Amino acid sequence: MRDLKFVRYSAVLLGLVVLCTKARNRFCPLCTKECCIVLTRSKPFWGQFWGQIRETDSDLHRSNKCTALVSLRNMNVLILRYTLDNQELAEIEKILESLSAQTAAEIEYIKYDFDTLAELDFIFARAFFARSYKGTEPIFNTDGIVDIRQGRHPLLEKHTVVPVDIKLGEDYNLLIVTGPNTGGKTVSLKTLGLFSLMGQSGLHIPALDGSRLTVFDDVFADIGDEQSIEQNLSTFSSHMSNIVYILNHVTHGSLVLFDELGGGTDPVEGAALAIAILSHLNDMGVRCMATTHYSELKTFAMSTPGVENASCEFD
Repeated sequence: MRDLKFVRYSAVLLGLVVLCTKARNRFCPLCTKECCIVLTRSKPFWGQFWGQIRETDSDLHRSNKCTALVSLRNMNVLILRYTLDNQELAEIEKILESLSAQTAAEIEYIKYDFDTLAELDFIFARAFFARSYKGTEPIFNTDGIVDIRQGRHPLLEKHTVVPVDIKLGEDYNLLIVTGPNTGGKTVSLKTLGLFSLMGQSGLHIPALDGSRLTVFDDVFADIGDEQSIEQNLSTFSSHMSNIVYILNHVTHGSLVLFDELGGGTDPVEGAALAIAILSHLNDMGVRCMATTHYSELKTFAMSTPGVENASCEFD
């Protein structure tokens, strides 16, 4: 029984190692005073195997130096199990190969079914959303007119959200919104942009029947603080980077949204810059909505054709 050097490099032993490692608790009790294969913990068998044949005793178990102890009289059973496992894996591979070949032959039909199911899933998701938020189908026009009646931002609690009315593009193209902090200016701004994108995506909007939307070529927004230490951008310069991009890409059919236009710098200079930007957009006939705290912009809206003041109140 000691002359077992052939086991050290056999492929069967590699499978035996795997099985023995998994079955440590099962075979260790059989090792008392028997010749066993000892897989030492200090030399794992991945990629290369080191095996030892030695007499075992109770000290070996207590020293916890082995990963697995397997009685040699159980080797035939383990080899048979290893062989059956390999046969099972080979059969599984054959079945999967056959199924893959059958599937590949029908790939065009599978793609068509997948696209159809995705479209149906999107339709049902839109219907579920519209029903949960009591959405309505917006009326689209090609005149650039937006008339949102009692619009409710879908991310706010539907039972407590305060509805807003927003009109744009009929009597005026620019809407300047003023009001106190936490009064709802930015929410109104986001509601207009979100409803425009929702409508153009085929979604109903959480608003009253008869609300009107138009199709925009692009929706541009400069909202929030995009300060970046990595890019060496201050609050003001980050806003200006966005505004420069917007002015370079805006068209007559675009919607532009500004939150606190001209903020982050000296109030006088910021107000003058904001008036210059809004005047340029007004001359282009662009639909634009901007929020502000500057009194100069309120005066600009009152004295400029095509520009209107709006307000949000804090309750």
